Amino acid sequence: MATNHVVQDGTIGIDLNYIGSNRAYGLGETHKGDGGSEFIYVLFNGAVNQGGLTKLKSTNPLLGAASYRATACTGANLTSANARLGFAQTTFAASQYGFLALSGQNILVRTLGGATGGGGQPLYTTSTLGAMSTATTSATEFQVWGVWLKSSVSATAATATVSTAAVSYAFIRSPRL
Repeated sequence: MATNHVVQDGTIGIDLNYIGSNRAYGLGETHKGDGGSEFIYVLFNGAVNQGGLTKLKSTNPLLGAASYRATACTGANLTSANARLGFAQTTFAASQYGFLALSGQNILVRTLGGATGGGGQPLYTTSTLGAMSTATTSATEFQVWGVWLKSSVSATAATATVSTAAVSYAFIRSPRL
C-alpha cells in the first residue's frame, strides 16, 4: 500500500514523502497536507514499518534542547512517559529523516488481528512494535484514541498488516492516571 501525500499549506519545496540520511528540513517543522493531514519532520531512532504507531519525543531531557526523535512503540514502552503519537507512512530505517503523520484522512496504520471488525472499531496498543489491534490482551496495552479504522481487520492475521484510518491526533490516556 503506497501513499503520496502533498503539501496543501502553500509552502513551496516540501516533500512529505522524503526519506533520507541527511536532514533536509527543520526538525519539528509541521506542514498541512491533503485530506486534512498534518505531518511533522523527525529523525527516526530505530526502524519503523509502514503504518507503524510511533512515539515522538520533542525534547532531550539531558540537553533540554529540541530533538524530535521518533521510535516505533508498544503499550509497554508508552507507560513510562507521555509522548505525541504519529504514524509512519512508509518504512524508515534507523537514523533516517522523514515526515510522521499526526492526523488526516486515509492515514496508513499497522494492525494485527484480534477481533473481527471494520470501521469504527477501537484500537489498542500491542506487544508487537508499532502495531495496534482491535482487541486488548494485557494490562500493559492501552486504547489508542483519535484513530478510526476505515478498513476491516482479519481476526486470523497473526502478522501486522497495513490498514487505512482517519486519524485526529492519536493519544492514549496516561496509564498513571
